[in-house]
Amino acid sequence: AVDASGTLADGRRFESFAEFRRLLAADPRRLARALARQLVVYATGADIAATDRPALDAVVDRAADRGYGVRALVQEGGASPLFREQ
Repeated sequence: AVDASGTLADGRRFESFAEFRRLLAADPRRLARALARQLVVYATGADIAATDRPALDAVVDRAADRGYGVRALVQEGGASPLFREQ
């Protein structure tokens, strides 16, 4: 048997993968920001510094009207100074 239970960093508990997925989907902006961060790190090979956070938030803000889709995050990340100036 697989124990699929756990606790998120904010203290919310889940007992199954379905609950875990529901908890993540409940905050699409947070999920999009985490994905955008990983995309930028992958594309540039550099971690996000504290001074880069406003630019990362801007990427997510611009992708919001397109439902935080992966395509929108990739396009906005590629157009941002995070990608172009690193």
